[in-house]
Amino acid sequence: MIRYEIGDNGSVLDFSAVEKIFRSEGLDLRREIRKRRLEDTVTELPFVSIYERTDFSTKLYGAIIYPEYVKAGLQNEDLEKYITSKFTMFTKTDEKQDEYLEINIELKPGTTESDWLVREVALSIINSLMGRSAEYKNNADMMPGRVEPKIIFWPHEHPVHFQTGIKQKWVKKT
Repeated sequence: MIRYEIGDNGSVLDFSAVEKIFRSEGLDLRREIRKRRLEDTVTELPFVSIYERTDFSTKLYGAIIYPEYVKAGLQNEDLEKYITSKFTMFTKTDEKQDEYLEINIELKPGTTESDWLVREVALSIINSLMGRSAEYKNNADMMPGRVEPKIIFWPHEHPVHFQTGIKQKWVKKT
């Protein structure tokens, strides 16, 4: 038995199911094994297939927001002394059912939130999103002010989003 949970999608396929997949692609799995003289190394144990992270992206008014876009915005020399660049993001809805992007960011030890820091982080992330996502830029142009992220700072290693000893989740589902 294998216990595996880091946010990936996947499945377990028995050997006959894998043979069927090969056949659908015009290949005979057993013949390919013999051709490569791998008979002594191949067992008919189940295959584990892993693909696609469930915490890989979120959508904001149809624009796909990848963690790499936000990460690039946080990797800014002016911000390095204030934040760790660890973050989590969600798409949420407000009381009017309008979507917004919430980005939770870890502060460095001893750093406190300020209006300047909120503005600078938001601007850096927005610039990154505008430069990397045509969908986001289109939405920003068509809905001025409605796609700006809501920035929330958290103390260093806060257990809600930045607990030590566990794998960082960039995107969380609400």
